[in-house]
Amino acid sequence: MKKHHLFHLSLYSAFLLAAGCAVEQKVPSAWISVGNEMEQVVDPETGKTVVYLTAGKSLDTHFHFHNGTWGTINGTTYLFFSSSRKRPVAAGKTVPGERQIMAANVEIGDLYYLTTIPNKNPESSSQWSFRPYYASYNDIAKTIFFWDKQRRRVFGYNCLTGEQKQMLTLPPGAVSRELDDFVDADSVRLIYPYTIRGKSGKNSGYIAVSDFDHSLNLLSTRIVLRCPTNEALNHVEINPANKEVFFYKRHHEKRPNGSFGWASLYIKNLADPDSEDFFVNSTNQTIDHMVWGESGKHIYWDNNAGDLWCLDYPSCKMQIIGTGGNIHNQLSPEEKLWVYDLRKPPPYFREEIDGFKIESWKGSIWIHDMDSNTSAKYANIIWGSPHPKHPHARFSPDGTIISFTTGMDNENSRVAIMRVAEEQR
Repeated sequence: MKKHHLFHLSLYSAFLLAAGCAVEQKVPSAWISVGNEMEQVVDPETGKTVVYLTAGKSLDTHFHFHNGTWGTINGTTYLFFSSSRKRPVAAGKTVPGERQIMAANVEIGDLYYLTTIPNKNPESSSQWSFRPYYASYNDIAKTIFFWDKQRRRVFGYNCLTGEQKQMLTLPPGAVSRELDDFVDADSVRLIYPYTIRGKSGKNSGYIAVSDFDHSLNLLSTRIVLRCPTNEALNHVEINPANKEVFFYKRHHEKRPNGSFGWASLYIKNLADPDSEDFFVNSTNQTIDHMVWGESGKHIYWDNNAGDLWCLDYPSCKMQIIGTGGNIHNQLSPEEKLWVYDLRKPPPYFREEIDGFKIESWKGSIWIHDMDSNTSAKYANIIWGSPHPKHPHARFSPDGTIISFTTGMDNENSRVAIMRVAEEQR
């Protein structure tokens, strides 16, 4: 079961911080300190404090809403993120276009360089080829799993020892999508969709599962799903309570312009290979940004029209349980609060960088209480596009803090956190 350590800033630590005293914290010896960029700003509309962990001088993005981005190392809580900034001198020469894996101490703001994402094509200077959902931190294994920049090799970085290991390589011509992980007493499991690009534009989509021992040695790997030619598979996530169950999104009917038509959500049970995958009919609604609740008993998604849907598992009954938001979702650990982001069109800033159209929108972060059916606005942000700059708000493991990415009026972005109001906890 995907479990995370709870964290609370102790009264003693809070007293020391307020007094300007250092709180002794044991940092892994392999980590390299890169300073402190913490800035606290009060939102003039909501009166709530936004704590920026990064200064916005590079493309900083915490991990995708499917993936682990919070963790506890040696009793200290960190937010893990990726960044386009240069390596510290002690880590070697920086290659243009590379991205770093970083950690931010959420109590005092200290930043650390952990490792560089491998890149077999260093002449490619684009920083946009690595997106935040290609890395995931697992707090049981204390390990960050991530793809290289070509999205063909998976690596594991042990946050305690600093050891990094290549775990698997995709077949020739394959390009990966997301990467989800599950760790228990038996193994480390990774699940990942990928596409093999064929001749004459005929592409094949797959979902594979690979199991490793706790030293990250490969035990087995298998393809568990293949979709029809020129359809696509993505949004794969393992049930937090059962590693044999996962959901996936399948895009149907590729159009002449290359875009995909309607999409559907499926649930697959690997423990029952003879059973048909459960199909959530989405022909009459959009299903997007799906997430499992921490209990593993519910799947949540938005319909891009302001509604939050919930599917009960395994009965597979569906209902609308919240309104008011329409972009991205994350549920608090007890599945009471729903954090989401809004944007106000049209974009007020546009620029093309490395072949990507960079956009900035006026946006905001909200938290909806599903018991009282009320929403509270937390902060006004810059809603950045394309994908790496999306907010992707996340709850901390104890539900007391949210993290998100907020854009800048260029290719850069910042990682921020905010405390959840007492009345909403």
